[in-house]
Amino acid sequence: MQHQLARSLSGELKRILIPNASTSAQQQSVSQQESYKPPGLEDSNSTDRALENGNYEDAFVAVLASHELPLILRLCSKVNPKTVFSHARSLLSQPVILSLIHHLSLELNKYPDLKLTWMEEAVIKLNPKDHIIREHCERLLPLVKQRLEQYYYQIATQDPSSPNLKNISLLIHVVNSLLQ
Repeated sequence: MQHQLARSLSGELKRILIPNASTSAQQQSVSQQESYKPPGLEDSNSTDRALENGNYEDAFVAVLASHELPLILRLCSKVNPKTVFSHARSLLSQPVILSLIHHLSLELNKYPDLKLTWMEEAVIKLNPKDHIIREHCERLLPLVKQRLEQYYYQIATQDPSSPNLKNISLLIHVVNSLLQ
């Protein structure tokens, strides 16, 4: 039973991550973002219902599976990350946490405060040794680290006194420790 659940979660993780995991698809093009069309009303309503019922896992799986960064950010803006991650055990599964970190690392220059706040909480709860996500972590965490480093250097060049530099530096350090 547990093996079957692990296979099911691994399959779900692949479904959520694969379209955005390759290095050539690290960021959506501007034209793709401009042609963004929100999902049907029922999708939004089901996500809202899941949130109202405290089912954060279902809400995040739905928006992450959409691969639409605006939807992911909208959900993140509705929920306090401390609510999701402050418990001894996260309200999100390891595959969902990894997928969330991966998606939030895309285009860090857009809504950086929201993304960094969520990433800071999520990386603390990520267990890269978890057998379900281990191989995905080995592939995705270096990309996340690279994006954080690129964003750090971009900010350091533009605004050396930015308060985000410290947070980004800490995130890079934590992600690096997860790679060890």
